[in-house]
Amino acid sequence: MEERLSGTRFLTAVGSAFCIQLGSGFGSFIPSKILAAAGFVAHRTQTAQASSAISFSFIWLPVIIYAVVAAIMVFYFKYERMENQIKSDLLERADKREAAE
Repeated sequence: MEERLSGTRFLTAVGSAFCIQLGSGFGSFIPSKILAAAGFVAHRTQTAQASSAISFSFIWLPVIIYAVVAAIMVFYFKYERMENQIKSDLLERADKREAAE
């Protein structure tokens, strides 16, 4: 979509890389904070609270995150339906650019 509006694909690549890095960071940060709050201590027998936090972090937290992402994707389909219009706009812009050169 950025190419249609600004003539560049740069923002798409940067946005994708940023989202991957952000997801990787939060994917490590959130479970580590949950485990720390529950009293997790590495290389030790875990308390019941720490064991529950481990289960939550590796079972329920991903389920919750996937549900949120699924809800976001429902709104994405709105833009996916505009794909043919966007492609025709890009082709028209490319034709104008070639004609001007």
